[in-house]
Amino acid sequence: MRLALYRRHTKTCKHKSDKDYQRCDCPVWSEANVIGRRWNTETDSWVQTANESMQSRWSSKEKNWRSAEHKARQLEQQLDDILTGRSRPDVKTVKEAVELFLTSKRNENLAPTRFIATSRSCGRWLSFVTAKAFS
Repeated sequence: MRLALYRRHTKTCKHKSDKDYQRCDCPVWSEANVIGRRWNTETDSWVQTANESMQSRWSSKEKNWRSAEHKARQLEQQLDDILTGRSRPDVKTVKEAVELFLTSKRNENLAPTRFIATSRSCGRWLSFVTAKAFS
């Protein structure tokens, strides 16, 4: 899957009739049609959608065409990894899950002894899981 790059020319640009013109300083935008995924500009990640084809357009936040092209190739690789199952951004590692759990417990204002006991238990459990290669 290839992302298409194009320029959104400003009103004063001499090349505003040619969105593929690369040598001006107007912002570069990306466009993609992907089944089941769309680019979320708030989280800068691909998010799951229904299985229909979604057209997504977003700013690359670049004015340099080569920099925007480099970003686009990285996003294509990231999407390819997600679609082929090599990467699962929506799945946390065991370590990440334990850290999230402990942060949640810390925010619950538990008694210090209770938090220490919970933290130790999680540490032992994490060591066990890591040794068994579940993470």
